[in-house]
Amino acid sequence: MDNSQKSILNKIILGIYKQGSAQIIEDKKGKWYLIISFSFEPVVRQLNMNKVLGVDLGIVNTATMQVFDINTQKWDRMSWKESKINGSELIHYRQKIEARNKQMYIASKIVGKGRIGHGRKVRLKPVEKTRDKVSKFRDTYNHKVSKNIVDVAVKYNCGTVQMENLSGFSEQQSETFLKNWSYFDLQNKTKYKCEEKGIKFVLIDPKYTSKRCSHCGCIDDANRDCKGSQAKFKCVTCGHEENADVNAARNISIPMIDSIIVEYLKMMSKFKKVV
Repeated sequence: MDNSQKSILNKIILGIYKQGSAQIIEDKKGKWYLIISFSFEPVVRQLNMNKVLGVDLGIVNTATMQVFDINTQKWDRMSWKESKINGSELIHYRQKIEARNKQMYIASKIVGKGRIGHGRKVRLKPVEKTRDKVSKFRDTYNHKVSKNIVDVAVKYNCGTVQMENLSGFSEQQSETFLKNWSYFDLQNKTKYKCEEKGIKFVLIDPKYTSKRCSHCGCIDDANRDCKGSQAKFKCVTCGHEENADVNAARNISIPMIDSIIVEYLKMMSKFKKVV
C-alpha cells in the first residue's frame, strides 16, 4: 500500500470519505486485495474560474505548467523551477530497468541447476518481479506528479486545469519503457485530485500546440526545430522566442485552444487557395 492509498483509507475510516461497496479478490499470482469504493464531496473554495492551469506533458520535463488569466489575457509570472516537473527521475529509472533487463537476458542463457528444466514460468520469475517494481514505481510517481500539478493549481487559485489528451501517446512510442508507461493513469490521478479540490479538469487535443506561437498564433513546422534543438521555439512570423515546453503549456492553458487551432488552419487553407 502506497502513501496515497493509506491516506485514502484513513479518510474513509475518519468518515471524511463515504465508503461504498467492498470486496476481497485474489489475483492470478495468489495475492489478495481489498477493493473499496468511496465517494467525497468536492471541497468548496473560492477558486477563480477565469484562471486556467495548462499542463504540457513530456519526457525531459514530465510536466510543464503555465497559468492563463482570461480577464487580462495574460499569463501569470512563474519561475522556471516552479513551472516544470523534471523528468530526470523517470529517465534514470528507465535506464536502470533497461540495464537490469539486459543482465537478466544474459543470465537466462546460463541459468543455474535450480531453474533448468522447470519450464518457462520459473525462468521468467525475475522478469515478473521487475514488472511489479515498474508498476509500483509508476503508481507512486504518477501520484507524486499529479499532486504537484494540483498543488500548483491551488496555489495560483486556478478554477480549471487543462491537460493534453495523450490517450494514443503510448501506442506511438518505439521505446518499450515509454510504450508501457501509463499517461492515462497520470491523467486519471490528476482528474480525481482536481475534483477533490473542486477544480474543473479538461482534456484538450494537443495537436499543433507545440508548433503554435503563443504570442501571435502562427502555426508552422519551422517554429520548432525538433532535430536541431528540442527545447527551442522561435516563431517564423513574429520572431517570438520561448522555451518550447513553456510555449506549449501556454497554448494548452488557453480555453478552447483546440477549436481555435482548427479555425486557424481552416482560415489559412482558404487563404492559400485564394493566393
